[in-house]
Amino acid sequence: MLWIVFTLYALQNGSNYARYMSEAFYDFIKTSNSVPYNSLMNNLENDDNFMAQNLYFKAEHLVNIIYKELDDKEKVFCMHFLQLIKNYQREHNNNEVMFIEWFLNNGVQQSLTITEEKNGVHISTIHKSKGLEYDAVIVPFINWTRNQNDYLWFKKPDICNSNIPAFLLKTSGDLANSQFADEYYMEKTKKYVDDLNLLYVALTRAKKVLIANIENQNIGKEIQKCVTNNFNIDGLGAIDTYKSINSNENFDIYEIGTLVNNTTYASDMSIENFKWAAKENVGIEIKIKKNYSLSSNEKIAHGVLMHDILRVIDDVDNWEKKADKILKKYHKTSEEIKKIKDNIKTIFEINPEVKNWFTNAQEIISERDLSIYKLESDKDKLESDKERKMYRPDKIFIYPDKVIVVDFKTGEKDLNEYKYQVRNYIEILRQIFDKDIEGFLLNIDNNELLKVEI
Repeated sequence: MLWIVFTLYALQNGSNYARYMSEAFYDFIKTSNSVPYNSLMNNLENDDNFMAQNLYFKAEHLVNIIYKELDDKEKVFCMHFLQLIKNYQREHNNNEVMFIEWFLNNGVQQSLTITEEKNGVHISTIHKSKGLEYDAVIVPFINWTRNQNDYLWFKKPDICNSNIPAFLLKTSGDLANSQFADEYYMEKTKKYVDDLNLLYVALTRAKKVLIANIENQNIGKEIQKCVTNNFNIDGLGAIDTYKSINSNENFDIYEIGTLVNNTTYASDMSIENFKWAAKENVGIEIKIKKNYSLSSNEKIAHGVLMHDILRVIDDVDNWEKKADKILKKYHKTSEEIKKIKDNIKTIFEINPEVKNWFTNAQEIISERDLSIYKLESDKDKLESDKERKMYRPDKIFIYPDKVIVVDFKTGEKDLNEYKYQVRNYIEILRQIFDKDIEGFLLNIDNNELLKVEI
């Protein structure tokens, strides 16, 4: 889930920090067959259709990208995450930045309730059952079809002389013979696909027994012919006959397979010194493979916010106005705003060198992608054989005689562990500028400034 959150934020705001976190999570998720991270992000950024979609569509698309790489528990949490988005959108707007802020502060604390009652009945919507499995599943009604009284918005046809850009029309077969035929068929196709997807989810939740009810009038003529007459099904390596076991004027019952005794017996166990504590809810726990973990989501949100503020600051005189725009977007309290502003003021006051960057630099570049190709063996390689690397430093300050590159950090971090990042930036900038290149790391929270030597 955290990969989806940071990826959405990176795509929306171009945040260097969010992109860094997104790539870190992706590195732990991906397999040898996965698309390289930079290629994936470039494809998403250049996909106008994807970028124009709403928050839920984007999140679902990202889930589909990594779904096959996840274990069963991770899949359940991804489905729960999508449900969180739906619930959020019912009460709030579709703003991605505001949702991410809400999720990091509140949503990640939401619990996914999992019942352990073996003899109970769990009632769920089909959407909420995505990723879950049950021994026996009853689908009481397979009857989700678009109401013929539904209305849809249709774009104005080119041949229509009207200033109205769109029309709200009742859906009916008459639209197939109108100027709106193309859009009507497109919407109809989307509806069929949605129904098929919903049917697939409903009919693939059962491990042992599936019972489904559908009215004959909703089946369709060809399918009804099949179930009315006995026919063979290839399943699990065997040929079974799907046949009617009960029939009257009101309904038909069809059955395939044989119910087995579901009784299980536990073997004798001897447990000593075992501490037990009952838990009704399993909370969403943030985990990364290889035992890496995030201890505080508030720290992550704070880091994202500070990077966003420093990204827009390009002088020491008017920085507060630009910071206010970012802080307003994050819905911070007046006390929090004062604390953040005081922190930035302190950075300028106790670090004359930092103030000089924002005051005297001829040009300031914020979070700009740096692309470099490294040859695998020698300089005679073709362009397609080169390994492309992408870097994005937080700030680049250009002077007449030198260039200064800076990366910002937050929290209780040892800046020495991040020297390699700045060294990479310096090496790239040396290939771009015929000037002296200097590199620095700045911890925004404790005002620690470290110069990086090559």
